[in-house]
Amino acid sequence: MKIVLAVAVVVVAVAAAAAAAGDEDVLVRDCSTRVESGRAPFQFRGPDGIEVGPVSFWLLRRAATGLGSRGPDGRYFVKTHLSVRAGSAVTISVRERFHDRIGLARTTADELVPAVRFEPCSPGQRAWSYEERIGAVTGFNGGFKLNRRGCYPLDVRVEGGRTHRVRVAFGYPCR
Repeated sequence: MKIVLAVAVVVVAVAAAAAAAGDEDVLVRDCSTRVESGRAPFQFRGPDGIEVGPVSFWLLRRAATGLGSRGPDGRYFVKTHLSVRAGSAVTISVRERFHDRIGLARTTADELVPAVRFEPCSPGQRAWSYEERIGAVTGFNGGFKLNRRGCYPLDVRVEGGRTHRVRVAFGYPCR
């Protein structure tokens, strides 16, 4: 019994260390890196958006029918505004087997990153571009960089909650 308990403790410790090491490699976007409208708090739902749990990717449905032209680096950049509901942080990630094809980017110049953690503002946070509070939604800029068209799964992991998975069409239909 003592051996089984000792093995279980080692397994839990190794798993915790691996999870902590993986989280260190994740790019973090906190409240200080938000974007604002300049007029009023952001709404959760945006035009042509895809909603996944507490996250809304504005304009991402448009990527299904066209990606435009490739940038100077040979990759497509699909810009999307991200709205995150106040409450828990979320980590958006691309499955490992697709890391050579798609990644998240904060700007058109960014390298591919497999995951980004978004930490929304407190609803009471004062805005800097208008005379109100941030409210229930924090906005972030960014997008996706792709080496090739495809239908890619994205995971949205809610801190302390569940993980949502959605397949997104980037210039190629999801079947």
